[in-house]
Amino acid sequence: MKKLISLLLICAFVLSCAVASADITSAKTIDATANRNINIQPAGENTVPEGISPTTGRDLADLEADLPEGFGGMVVTNKYYPVMVQHCGFLSAVGDAAPINGTYADIYYELAKASSGYTRLCMIFNDYHPTLAGACRSMRMGNVWIRQEWNAPVLYAGVQDTSVSNQYKTNVEEARRLLGIPSSTSSDLNKYPWEMRMYFDGLTGSKQYLKWKYRIKDAGLTSEDNLVWDVAGLVSGLLGDRDFSDHNHTFKFGALPEGGDEGSEIYVMFRNDAVKNVDDKGMFYFNSVYEYEPEENVYYRYAITDLEKPLDNPILFAEQKVTNIVSELATYNELDGKVITSCTRTPGNAITFANVVIQYVENKWPDGEHPYPVLYGTSGNADVFMGGKHYSCVWKRDGVDDRTVFYGEDGQEIPFQVGRTMIVQMDYNAAHREVKYE
Repeated sequence: MKKLISLLLICAFVLSCAVASADITSAKTIDATANRNINIQPAGENTVPEGISPTTGRDLADLEADLPEGFGGMVVTNKYYPVMVQHCGFLSAVGDAAPINGTYADIYYELAKASSGYTRLCMIFNDYHPTLAGACRSMRMGNVWIRQEWNAPVLYAGVQDTSVSNQYKTNVEEARRLLGIPSSTSSDLNKYPWEMRMYFDGLTGSKQYLKWKYRIKDAGLTSEDNLVWDVAGLVSGLLGDRDFSDHNHTFKFGALPEGGDEGSEIYVMFRNDAVKNVDDKGMFYFNSVYEYEPEENVYYRYAITDLEKPLDNPILFAEQKVTNIVSELATYNELDGKVITSCTRTPGNAITFANVVIQYVENKWPDGEHPYPVLYGTSGNADVFMGGKHYSCVWKRDGVDDRTVFYGEDGQEIPFQVGRTMIVQMDYNAAHREVKYE
């Protein structure tokens, strides 16, 4: 069920959460490094019946009734084609930095942007391909590995690039080249088949795809946080009438597993030492709380503004709607694409999650600032929250092109609930990271 979030409703949610919440000190702290003694039974590929989404398990026919004008995606084509959009993540992606059309994303990832605790989000769109999505910022190395397991076109603005020469190859463009994937420059578009057009950097410029790139130039968005993409238009332009198939990244869906314990509130802290009287208050917003709503069977996400009383004044994670686009430049240049000079941006629906997954990963910090997460050829612990319950799990991903699989206590791939999934890649080996729940 969708909820239109007005300021009044936001206040109502905040007040209701504050009354229901317990003190964070009573919550259980998760040991990310404990041996969970789970004997993995390697999973194969999953399938879903015709007409069911492989990323959310939703009935596509039911979603068609809510299809906005101009949108594409599996709801329209009945074809699986995930697209990844890198989001700015500024101030935990709330307020002016909230995702545009964010409720149409199937999967969200949150991962460390910097050792200080700042994070970035990225979104996977498959069921719906929106006409506008963003706002985009630069990719980090973790986004390269996420893109690789989805084999999805990725839309972004700039890349992590450090001059440090080391075994971790912390330059995104270098990693892309080593993986054999061309960038979408003009020459690449002419040289390579459409299947290989995967990296779309909004800062490099190319007349062949700038028609799908926009800049929103109004108050509240800086030049670093105003780049958005027409996902539906880009996919249509890339694919045309061609038939296609993508490699499988279907989640397993099913009934709520037996076992587990209470998991109605989740505290995810990338800086558990944040204090309100420091100059850099931004780090506060990279701590979040998820609260379970039984009637809807989803978790609401909030940015925490006070660690001592995390649900007193939380800020709801909701999408932005962009409407009333009054004027648009008739032409575009090689850097800005199409420029929206006048529009209305308003809060939209709350972005909720049927599944919240905490995936504990090891981050390397070769230059002290740019992360290099170890996301494949390895395994680790994970905690899965769904249906108001918590399950102790592990994850495993074999190769760079393989999907990440989450396994329950029985060693089998754990089934997710139907709906949207948030995967938080928490680097357990960094200071001041902490996850608690109750």
